[in-house]
Amino acid sequence: MVVCVGKRDGAEPGQLLSAYRVVFAEGVVEEGASNVRRVPVGKVKIVNIIDDHFAKARVIEGDIAKNDIVELQK
Repeated sequence: MVVCVGKRDGAEPGQLLSAYRVVFAEGVVEEGASNVRRVPVGKVKIVNIIDDHFAKARVIEGDIAKNDIVELQK
C-alpha cells in the first residue's frame, strides 16, 4: 500500500502509523459540535520512502481499507 506521508513529513522506514476511518455522525448534531469523528482501524509500518510526499507501507494490525487515513506517530 502507498500512504501520503513522506520525507517532508519526517517519515522513515520502520516507523508506525496509526490508521483511522472517518465516520460521519447520523442525525442531529449539537450546535458547535463536529459531525465527523476518526475511528481507529489499525496500524501500518513504513517499508520504504518513495519521495517527499509518499511511502510504501504494510498493514501490521487491523482492518484497513481504501480511503482510510494515516497519522505518523512522532
